[in-house]
Amino acid sequence: MKSILACTIATCLCLPCLGADLDEDAPKGPALITIGEGYTIHAFHGTARNPRQEQERVSQQVGPGFILMHTDTETGEAKWLARTGETTVQTRRPSVYVSRIIGLTQSDTHLVVMFYESGRLWDRVPRTLNAEKASYRLLVIEKKTGRTVRRHLIDPGESRPAQVPDETIGAGVIMDGDAGFSVFGQPFHIGEDGIAEPDGQE
Repeated sequence: MKSILACTIATCLCLPCLGADLDEDAPKGPALITIGEGYTIHAFHGTARNPRQEQERVSQQVGPGFILMHTDTETGEAKWLARTGETTVQTRRPSVYVSRIIGLTQSDTHLVVMFYESGRLWDRVPRTLNAEKASYRLLVIEKKTGRTVRRHLIDPGESRPAQVPDETIGAGVIMDGDAGFSVFGQPFHIGEDGIAEPDGQE
């Protein structure tokens, strides 16, 4: 049974995300983020439908982004960890939200992902996104289980970028260091429980 699951997983991971609308510069097929005993985490570039939300006319993804997917290689179970892109929301006046992965790093046990979030934009996505009104969120994920253990809202302060950073599944705005990492000049570490806190704070 395990050998059949392994073959199925291997076959699926060699294929692009079903329904993906890939840009020329985007990675073709999945990019391996990390692998460990009993799990893999991949990034797919494209769009992903949520039939329930579309049927209920709640929201619909209209612009491609990255999908982070965790796979349990023992059971074959796969689940989304995060999804970015442009998403329309069904309101009286058309509105859209934009999210991007702008940095990624990891420890032996946890994956750290930095997101840009536009907040509500009316009518359509502007040609140039407003970096001043943006939100920046740090997500800490336990690699073994794919469980989110912390969401941390970051205030860039004087280090707020003048332009919205490009989407990436590389280090991006995250600077790795000997004792942890920093984002917008703010130092962080990851403890055994996976909680990201500014250095010097409990």
